[in-house]
Amino acid sequence: MRIRLIPLLSIIIVFLSCAHHPERGVYYTPPPGGDREVLLQVPLFPQKRFHCGPAALAGVMNYWNVGVTPEEIARALSTDRHRGTLSLDLYLYAKKRGLKVELLRGGMKALIRSLDGGYPVIVMVDSGMGPLQKNHFMVVVGYNGKGLFVNTQNEREIFFSYAEMDRIWRRTNYWGLLVYP
Repeated sequence: MRIRLIPLLSIIIVFLSCAHHPERGVYYTPPPGGDREVLLQVPLFPQKRFHCGPAALAGVMNYWNVGVTPEEIARALSTDRHRGTLSLDLYLYAKKRGLKVELLRGGMKALIRSLDGGYPVIVMVDSGMGPLQKNHFMVVVGYNGKGLFVNTQNEREIFFSYAEMDRIWRRTNYWGLLVYP
C-alpha cells in the first residue's frame, strides 16, 4: 500500500510546486471604461452533496459540447466514497476525455483574460474560518466592472465583488483550471 502512494504523492507535489502565487491582497482593478460585461452561457448542473467538483467540470465540458453528467464524473472519481473530489482528479479526468487542461496562472488578471477569450474557469475557493478549510469548486462564467459571476451549487450567475472573490480565492493560492477542446 505504501509503495503505491509514493507515485501519487510525487505527482501531487509536482502540481503544487508548479502553482503560481500572485501577490496576496492585491485586488483586481478593472480597466477604465469599466462598462464591459462578459457572461458566458455555461450550463449549470444542480450539485449533490460532495459533488461540487463533478458539477463544475460537467458544466465546463458541456459548454464545449462534450456531453457528460456530474454523476458520470463522480462515479469515475469515486466522489461519494471519498466525500469530495481532488483537484488533481478533475485535471486527469478532463485529460482522459481528450480535452486540453491547464492550471490557471496569474490570478485575477489571468481569470479576466480567460473570460474575455470565451473560456470559463473552474476555481477552488476556501470559505472556512482561520485554519479550518471549507474548499469548494465553482465555475467563473463572467464579470463586469464591479465583480464576477459564478455558477455554484444550484445557482447560476451568482455575483461576487472582486474583494469578496479575492478573500476566498487567495486561500487556495488562486487555484484555477482551464478545460477546453
